Amino acid sequence: MALDIKNSSSVPLVAAIAAVGVIVAFSSFLYSNYNSDLLSRSAVNDIQKTARAQTNDVARILENKVIDVRNNLILISETNTIKTQQVEEAKPLFTAASETTRGFTNTYFWLDRDGRAVWSSAFNNATLYEQFGGADRSDKPYYTVPKESHAFHVTSIMESTDEVLRLFLSYPILGTSEVQGQATGASRTFNGVIGASANLLDIGQFLNSQLSPDVTNSIGLLGTDGTILYSENQTLIGQNYWSEQFQNTLPGDLRIDLNPVIEKSLRSTALEQAELSYNGNTGTIVYEPIVVDGNTVAVLYIVAPHNLAGETLTVLDNQRNFTILIIAALAAVALAASIAVARWNKRLSNMITARTKELQFANESLKAKSNELADALHTIGQANLRLEEANEQLKIHDRLQKEFVNVAAHELRTPIQPLLGAAELIESQLEGKEEIKVTRAEVEMIVRNAKRLERLSSDILEIARIESDALTLHREHFSLSYIISDAVKDAKAQSHYDPDKVKIRYAPDDIFVYADREKAIQVISNLLTNAIKFTTQGFISIKTSLNEGKDFAVVTVTDTGTGIDPEVISKLFEKFVTRSEKGTGIGLYISKKILEAHGCEIAGMNNPDGVGAEFSFTLPLSSEQRVRRSGERA
Repeated sequence: MALDIKNSSSVPLVAAIAAVGVIVAFSSFLYSNYNSDLLSRSAVNDIQKTARAQTNDVARILENKVIDVRNNLILISETNTIKTQQVEEAKPLFTAASETTRGFTNTYFWLDRDGRAVWSSAFNNATLYEQFGGADRSDKPYYTVPKESHAFHVTSIMESTDEVLRLFLSYPILGTSEVQGQATGASRTFNGVIGASANLLDIGQFLNSQLSPDVTNSIGLLGTDGTILYSENQTLIGQNYWSEQFQNTLPGDLRIDLNPVIEKSLRSTALEQAELSYNGNTGTIVYEPIVVDGNTVAVLYIVAPHNLAGETLTVLDNQRNFTILIIAALAAVALAASIAVARWNKRLSNMITARTKELQFANESLKAKSNELADALHTIGQANLRLEEANEQLKIHDRLQKEFVNVAAHELRTPIQPLLGAAELIESQLEGKEEIKVTRAEVEMIVRNAKRLERLSSDILEIARIESDALTLHREHFSLSYIISDAVKDAKAQSHYDPDKVKIRYAPDDIFVYADREKAIQVISNLLTNAIKFTTQGFISIKTSLNEGKDFAVVTVTDTGTGIDPEVISKLFEKFVTRSEKGTGIGLYISKKILEAHGCEIAGMNNPDGVGAEFSFTLPLSSEQRVRRSGERA
């Protein structure tokens, strides 16, 4: 029997189904947009936090560099050799100062009270000295300002005699006049200037080296008068931001938003940030003043574009695709339901058929649910396996901790017992006396065991910093030969080193690296200490070289000792791994983590002849060494 759909009571039902479909689809769309906005805001917040942290860190590092230069200038200006005009005796002071701030400053120089050049670390040959010695610099701000203010001064950009844009940092040489036999601060006389120059491109390279390579942030530096001290667009260096020439290069919309930010930043006394949008792109600009002796010498800027990470974009795309799929599915369901209702009202037999189809659909759904349940059970099984693996790891970690406690207790007891015995012996000798004589051997024993306690505590603290991701690097350019020579001297001074039975061989090679000097010394000292510990006869050899195909220096330490125990060689650089009763098994672990923080490697193996072991590690070459090596390859 056919039914008139127009007059049927099923029409409201069809309309209701369609309305529900539209409402659910619209709700899904709104929910998708909400999640997308939430993820975007979260990603932007992470970008802003990273930019603020980077700005603060780089600003502090730059301030410390300027303060280091200032301290060098003060130290040189207050020496007797400068005040008494002893040029030859003063030359080593300028050389030493240049070494301490290498990579940031180019030269240190000396002007007399009339502004004439007395000496400069750049006078590395007689020709330069004859050309520039005695040159009149009395019209330069790095002379006139300290002369008037009697204080440390940082100039804006100046073009030096070699046509290179530089900053100049200077400090006055002050003497003391005698007033009625008394020296007063107000009566200090001006006797000249000690100064230093810094190449702006070198400063820019130094600043960029402090940024993480994982982010796309850019960095800039402005003088307090608006002069551009550094920009990734090097053609802008030396221009004044407020000049008509520079302002004309800025698009009108960007200039309206950016100028108030720059104006506020030049008056700022703390880290601040602002948001900028241009041509559909948004970003955060974070700025902080560089303050030395209470005076702002420059303002540092980091611009962080709001580029969402790849994973975030993938999540957003998946969310949008899911929303489209839901809307399409809902539309299909609504259409199918409408057709089913119409067909149901048209003929009773068709309704029975539709009911049968619904039962079949329900059966398929049950099968699908059964499959989902099986998959869920499989997932639970996999999770149980992972939990068992995690439990095993926890047991291993617990065992290592117990082993470390035992080793640490033994290591602590070893120096503490002789220290306690010496203290009790000294106490027993007092017997009412106020003082007694202590032998050299007793003092040496006390110092030796105290140093051993200090080394153990330092290693434990180093592991704590590594485990908490608090290991920081202070990179600088230096020669490997200096630190290795010092490490060899320290190793020979160890109490268990016998120079009659073991010789340490090292032929210095002038290789410069860019790394954390103290951390590099720690790694070399660890390897030398281990070599001495396990070598009772023969030699210990240290070699440095350049690797093939990569820009790294290679340091190799070889000994003729007992070699590496086969039971620990596979886990040599893990925590608390040792077969020796003389150590804790943490020195190699610390060394590996230090080198990994540099992006470098360390390896250890027994020598092919079965006598002794060999350890080698890498350190990144300095930029100067890389340039030199490129020339050799060419």
